[in-house]
Amino acid sequence: MTNAVAASHTPGLPGRANTQSREPRGELIRWFSKPATALALIVVSGAALRILKITDYSLWGDEGFSAAIVMQPWRPFWLSILYEPWTAFYFVLLKPWTLCFGTGEVALRSLSVVLGLVAIVAIYYLGERLFSRRAGLIAAAMTAVSPVQIWYSQEVRGYSLYVLLSALCWLAFLAALHNSRPRNLSIWSVLMVLMGYCHFIGLGIIPAQWVCIAIRRPDLSSVKRLALATAAAAVALALIPIFMVTLNSGQAGWIAPLSWAEIADVFVTVSGGLHGNAGAIFCLTYVLLLIWAFLGSFQKGNDRSGWESCAFASAGFLVPIMATIAGGFFVPMLMGRYLLLCFPPFVVLAAQGLLTVRPRKAALIVVAALVALTAWELRDSYNLESRDDWRSTAQYVMRHGQPGDAAIFVTPECRYAFQYYAAREPNTAAFPVILGENRDLVDGIRIVTNRFPSYTSGVLGKVGSLPKSYRRIWLMKPGSIDLDPRDPNKRESVQLAAALAHEYRTHPPVIFNGVSVWLYDTPDASAAAAAQPVRSAVPRLAAAPTMNRKS
Repeated sequence: MTNAVAASHTPGLPGRANTQSREPRGELIRWFSKPATALALIVVSGAALRILKITDYSLWGDEGFSAAIVMQPWRPFWLSILYEPWTAFYFVLLKPWTLCFGTGEVALRSLSVVLGLVAIVAIYYLGERLFSRRAGLIAAAMTAVSPVQIWYSQEVRGYSLYVLLSALCWLAFLAALHNSRPRNLSIWSVLMVLMGYCHFIGLGIIPAQWVCIAIRRPDLSSVKRLALATAAAAVALALIPIFMVTLNSGQAGWIAPLSWAEIADVFVTVSGGLHGNAGAIFCLTYVLLLIWAFLGSFQKGNDRSGWESCAFASAGFLVPIMATIAGGFFVPMLMGRYLLLCFPPFVVLAAQGLLTVRPRKAALIVVAALVALTAWELRDSYNLESRDDWRSTAQYVMRHGQPGDAAIFVTPECRYAFQYYAAREPNTAAFPVILGENRDLVDGIRIVTNRFPSYTSGVLGKVGSLPKSYRRIWLMKPGSIDLDPRDPNKRESVQLAAALAHEYRTHPPVIFNGVSVWLYDTPDASAAAAAQPVRSAVPRLAAAPTMNRKS
């Protein structure tokens, strides 16, 4: 035997040659098959997709508002987030982030990228906890390439944080349900509070988890401890309804009333799709995976990957959606992105469904369909024409503006995106006076707020007196140039445009991606402009957009 072992290690022998040919390949396969290695590759792939074209897109209105919030000094910053405390946690993270990395586009958006990558890891552990490592890896891969997750990981908004907190809150809940010791209960309670202060719809995770408690039916002492942790979180979350009542100024007044189209959009967004027919097919494919997951759980019986885990994941996305739909009958609040807290349990259940698809050929067909649909949706998400181009808009206005110009924004929050880019232009003398700018004085300090009502109507009543103070008015609005007067959200904009046309001379609109710019001036202003040398136009002028930005 000693001779045989020695021969196997002797150079030139057949045994040695076979070992050299097999061992590296086997080691490589074993290395890639490790869960940690596979997860690392998934995260790297997700990072590449989230960084791709991140500098190509202009900040849009809501992103400009986020930038304006965190670019204030500390005291106005704290006063500003009081007006939207249900998104405060994201701004509390973003403010120190910008102090470390700056306020450029990449710096502002990089926090969302990092949070989105951490969410991939958290969803892996959620899938592993509910089902298996394979389910966790598949769920992580689905998250890494999810079009809607990539979209919101490239925005200066808190939705990637929202998804991450949802996954962490479910992990903490499962740990507390398994062992209701004080440490687990405290972590779960804190994460419930953070969910509420990331977005008020995040409170929907609490009834979903209590449905899971009813499914599990733990002993009475555990239920009491879980109830105590929930009560502690409810005390900290009580500030949200107080602020909503006392400081409500129509922040959500723009949301459309409840409709079947809005409900369908919610399910498309929660599944990871974006819009249109491709998004609907994408969603239906995921729904089929959910059905497969339940069928597979009943075939396997009552085990760790059985019906209870499927019921937990189903409650995780169905209960918040149903609660929000019920609330929408009284106050419009149903938006696809508001319910992204449902994504982690949804995608984990879909991953388990993919594992239960039989026969093998059917599973390969489903995977091929998901890959094709994901590629189609990603193509649209990276399309520049789907983004509001306030960068080029600000460049155009600043290069063609004159001292003393005024500007009106049909959608008020868009002024912040314009200001962000206009402040970076060299011709600061052409910075227009923004009419109807809604900044509030609190204790003598001007703060950034996003108050929606009466913005356009406030300017509308003063149009007749504007020519005395301003010879030129820039009217800027997102979307196409056509306004439907039957739409109550656009009626005031139509009236404003008509009133300006009555008092001023109207120039043809200039169209950028997602933004149209109208110039109104008096005859003497036109003559003065004709006598001045013509400035070069912005090179990134584009055709009218073919697709509106994802709501």
